[in-house]
Amino acid sequence: MKLQKIPLCVMTMVYFLSQPMNAAVEKTTPVMLGDNTVLTCPSLTNQGTIWMGPRNNVIAERGLISSTLDQSKYTILSGARMMASLMITDVTLQEDGVYRCLNADSFDVVFSTNVTVLVAVHHVRLIVPQRTINQGSEVSVTCISDGSKPAPDINWARRVAPTDPSLQADKTKYVDGDTAHFLCVTSGSRPAARVVWFISEHRVAEGTGAVETSQQQDEDQTFSVSSRLALFASRELDGADVICGVANDVMDAQGRALLNASVKLIVEFSPVVNITSSKFIVDEGEDVTFTCTADAEPPVLGQDIRLALDGKFLPESRLVRSGDKVTVSGISRLDRGNYQCVAKNTVGMGKSQLHLLKVRFAPVCLVPSRTAHAAVLGRKVSLVCKMAAYPHDVTVTWMHGSTNQTFLQSDGNIFEEWTEDVLESTLAITARAYEDIVCYAKNTMGESSNPCIFRLTPPVPPTPPENCKVLLTPDEQKLVACNPGHDGGSSQTFILRTHDDVSGATEDTLHAKEPRFDVTSLDPNKAHNVSVCAVSENFPDTPVCSEAVVLTAAPSTNQAASSAGVGSALYIALGVFVGFIVLLISIILFVIWRRRRVSSKCRTLFSHSDASSPLSCMCICVGTQSLRWKRSLFNEAMHDDFERSSYVLHDLPYCYTGTFFNGSSPSTHAQERGMFVRFCDHVTIHVFDPDVRLLDLNGRHRLRSV
Repeated sequence: MKLQKIPLCVMTMVYFLSQPMNAAVEKTTPVMLGDNTVLTCPSLTNQGTIWMGPRNNVIAERGLISSTLDQSKYTILSGARMMASLMITDVTLQEDGVYRCLNADSFDVVFSTNVTVLVAVHHVRLIVPQRTINQGSEVSVTCISDGSKPAPDINWARRVAPTDPSLQADKTKYVDGDTAHFLCVTSGSRPAARVVWFISEHRVAEGTGAVETSQQQDEDQTFSVSSRLALFASRELDGADVICGVANDVMDAQGRALLNASVKLIVEFSPVVNITSSKFIVDEGEDVTFTCTADAEPPVLGQDIRLALDGKFLPESRLVRSGDKVTVSGISRLDRGNYQCVAKNTVGMGKSQLHLLKVRFAPVCLVPSRTAHAAVLGRKVSLVCKMAAYPHDVTVTWMHGSTNQTFLQSDGNIFEEWTEDVLESTLAITARAYEDIVCYAKNTMGESSNPCIFRLTPPVPPTPPENCKVLLTPDEQKLVACNPGHDGGSSQTFILRTHDDVSGATEDTLHAKEPRFDVTSLDPNKAHNVSVCAVSENFPDTPVCSEAVVLTAAPSTNQAASSAGVGSALYIALGVFVGFIVLLISIILFVIWRRRRVSSKCRTLFSHSDASSPLSCMCICVGTQSLRWKRSLFNEAMHDDFERSSYVLHDLPYCYTGTFFNGSSPSTHAQERGMFVRFCDHVTIHVFDPDVRLLDLNGRHRLRSV
């Protein structure tokens, strides 16, 4: 038989007849007034569900909302696998109650829930019978709350504003770069006070890590709040106010301003110095005034600010002070350079920026007035004339000192180069005679008052290296280092020479451009006697050597043998000392005997020489005391009407050269002729005349040509 659709009213009647009205509630669904809520019926779909409302009214049947209800209030939520769901929008108190879902076929109640509509407290009134209350009297206060659901819990609490804060710093003053710590404390507030920090008028941003705040509740139920501020103390904050401000909701409601406490921040810092002057270029002889100021804590007085030139303080005797102004009087060319103001206090020293002062002056020669320059006739020679001058519009003139003949720039033998305010003019010529070469210069300020004079002289061998020492570097590198001697007028190189004490042989082991040698490669288990020799370009076959230095052998690792030999070593040392004393006495006696012999021969020489001819006497002597003989020797030998100049020829062991001339005509030195006598084992006295003839006075008094 074909079933007919049962009308909705019949279904409702059947439900009422078959189900009790007071079925148990399985769940409570709270929802705030005005919110939406969704009710879900487990195990059923929308097509198999009937939703019943709080007044046992049908809300929806098999996925359709009842036509008698507001369609915007209720919505059936649908989906492929969704359980039966009913959404109630914009909940009001009318929707408060129990909702049930029924199986649409069996009309059994599957699920029920109590939708409880909650209403927040929105209006609270406090009724106080009178506004003015005497301390110690009783008062009745009423609190009324309207319109809430469920009824609210009313709690009573005392609301109090905070007390004035106290502010403490960990120090009274700080040094630039310190970290300053401050503690702000307030109490007696309810609710707890909030703390804000200010540096002068600028609020310290929260969350920067510089502020830490904590609170605790006291016995009277009020709060104490502590806040700490960590601040980088820089010189820019010196004199700033550190402010701690507190407030809470009570103060906000009353419109009250922050309660605050403050301390002044004192930051000590080294001087920040500044220099100013209206002059950057002056003429020689003028006065220059500088203004020196210093910002510092503790402060620096004007008279305590020093004035420095190129890093060196000027003497106060040259300065005239007036407040922060410093005047340098009588500026000279030597006063050009970078000026700086320097101040100092208990924290440190401060320097200003540099102020460059230029001085206009006529050219000045920077080399000695007469500079000897070794030259070989017929060879190229370069002379460097150094002239300091400003401005740089300098004209340099080179000329022969004897004839005043000028070297022309057009010849291409003059080269010029500026280094700051120093002009180096180089003259490259071929030496034709031993003479004076003169260099003049002039600019807009005038002409050089004293020229640079170069005297061309014959070259001589270099002098021996000096002050040779054995050095040990931090990385265990052993060095022999000396100070170079005079190069004699030509470039020189250096040789490390080792000496064999047994055979007397020497060996040139290392070569270098400087007198500095790494001797780590030498046998460390053997002692070495070494000397450093110089060889010049003009005298390549005539090395001159320093005194020998000893490179000791490495100590033995056999400690037992070393201890056993201590006693015998003492006896050996004592024997060596006694032998040395005996040898020294013998040498002194031998020297005295030699001195008398040489002195006698020199007197014989002068008694047989022609005083009208220039002569040069060179004595080649044996013995360590020969250098002491020279003055005594020639003081006894020379006549009063002779003039003397002496040279020590360092390539000849213990030698002496004396030059004599009559009147004002200088003689030709023996070394200018290139005549040198090598070391000999007996005393020999030679005389050279201008014609390069050798008078051998070695006991025979005869003339021999060379």
